[in-house]
Amino acid sequence: RRPPRSTQSRSSAASDVYKRQGQYIVYPAAALGIVMDKNSHQQWFFGGGELEKPGHNDDIVSIDIHPNKNIIATGSVGSKPIVYIWEAFGVEPIAKIVLPKNARAAKHICFSRVDSMIVVIAQDNENTVYLYDLANECKLVASEKGGEVAVIDAEASPGDQFIVACNERGVVRWQFDGGKLESKKCILNNNPVTCFTSVGFIDNDTFVCGTKEGNLYIFKGTGCIKTINAHVGAVGVARKVNDNLFISGAADGVLKVYDIEGNNLSMKEQHQFGERIIAADRGLEGDFVVGTKLGFIIHLKDGQKNVLVGGHHDGEVWGLAVSEDKQEIATCGDDNRIMVYSANEKKYLRHSAINKNKGPIRKAGYGASSMSAFPPNQQARAICINKSNGCLLYTSD
Repeated sequence: RRPPRSTQSRSSAASDVYKRQGQYIVYPAAALGIVMDKNSHQQWFFGGGELEKPGHNDDIVSIDIHPNKNIIATGSVGSKPIVYIWEAFGVEPIAKIVLPKNARAAKHICFSRVDSMIVVIAQDNENTVYLYDLANECKLVASEKGGEVAVIDAEASPGDQFIVACNERGVVRWQFDGGKLESKKCILNNNPVTCFTSVGFIDNDTFVCGTKEGNLYIFKGTGCIKTINAHVGAVGVARKVNDNLFISGAADGVLKVYDIEGNNLSMKEQHQFGERIIAADRGLEGDFVVGTKLGFIIHLKDGQKNVLVGGHHDGEVWGLAVSEDKQEIATCGDDNRIMVYSANEKKYLRHSAINKNKGPIRKAGYGASSMSAFPPNQQARAICINKSNGCLLYTSD
């Protein structure tokens, strides 16, 4: 099924979750692009299903929304990573881009805000920057090596043809001029050199970069003009959400909302979520959606928080069980969590830890879940629900 079409627009994009005007949000999970009605919890998927159906064949690691608010781009990992451009309301493919071999991943995607271009940054050894023309069958217009330092976040200017990319050593501005991509390193102006973890624009020539310490660096052109001590820990999202408001969220679990005052930000309000924030967006109705590192998407409206999506966040899901009355579903996996969902209401209900005491870490290369950050005693392989009392039984690794 397809989500109903609407003439209403979404608000501006966030890192991994988008809030549309009305009841819809857009986010990725594994190899799927998902459109979800936050009221009914009904979901529509781009990808999955039949083998011949268009879609990603590996995990999605990047997502962006076109300025017209109707088109989504998603990029995945792979030996030849794929970028799909698809229609948000019909969840149907529009175009497909295949990156060269050994690109590893389409790590970052940025739609141009003023024309039909899309920028893709690969996760290869050179962090190659590719520029494609959507209006000309996604023709490759230009490409340039980005250097050996991995890009952590990137964002397109709302005006001129340039993007800003940040990494653990600094900030780089990429300009498309005369058929070439040219880079210029931004100047910190006596501010400390640090790892930059997020970026978002205030206006065409003014942008904000978050740091691993929780500070916000405000740049004009290619020079830093101001810093703000905003958070404790890495800033996961820095984003302008309308003409007057800017938001930031970080490892301290705090979402801050700022009034935009020229080239400056003045804090207006803040909200505590208790988990590391990696994505956030604001709807035109004044509500927010926040994505956390631990796999939750939370809706905030009028001071009230409601979990829209709750899932596993590390390794793989190994066990699934359905209750005798078909009302609840329980899952377990590599992330020290047992999750319980309502089948009828199509929503997350609760979760608990597999083991609160952390045991020895598994040596890399040994066992099916050696890539998980959790030790074997906090991983579970199978789960069942006791028919008589509803208790959950699981087998640990």
